[in-house]
Amino acid sequence: MAKKAAYNAGSTLVEGFYDDSIHTSIPSPSLALSDEEYSNALAQQAAGKVLKVIASAMDYSDPAIVLADYKAQKKRVVDAQARREFNRHHDFDNAGFIAYQLKLTEYMFAKDDGTPTAGEYPMLKAQADADGVSLADAITAFGTAHGTLTGLLDNIEVVRLNTREAIDAAADVAAVNALMAAIAWPA
Repeated sequence: MAKKAAYNAGSTLVEGFYDDSIHTSIPSPSLALSDEEYSNALAQQAAGKVLKVIASAMDYSDPAIVLADYKAQKKRVVDAQARREFNRHHDFDNAGFIAYQLKLTEYMFAKDDGTPTAGEYPMLKAQADADGVSLADAITAFGTAHGTLTGLLDNIEVVRLNTREAIDAAADVAAVNALMAAIAWPA
């Protein structure tokens, strides 16, 4: 019983495996394989390697990387990393996000209001009560926290967009990999 790898004479790509104890017709050209070579070839194929017959021997190589596809995949990775960074700096569930948006809306009016009252700004008043501070102090604290958060999220977005642009401009896979390794997300 001989196992064989049939291959394309032009491309040298392995097109199939055959066993002469099972198959009555084996395409030509083909390369005879020992049981060990056959098992290794199947393992390499399962690992995603490209199988070829070169100089009457099996050859295993990584598949060719299509640069455009590689860049697109790495940009998706950058986007996912940016989302994780955003989430690391603000942990809003739906209710928390809505509360934040309401406080932000109130803040936009309250910051320029010379005489803010609790009735005008109930979300900021609730924050003041929770923190044990005056409404004016809660307005100031929210503005400071919002400015810090906005600045941080803006910086994350700058890193994300600049990295995506650099990936688009990269000449090869090595340049893309270097960019990915050099990403420095803001603290």
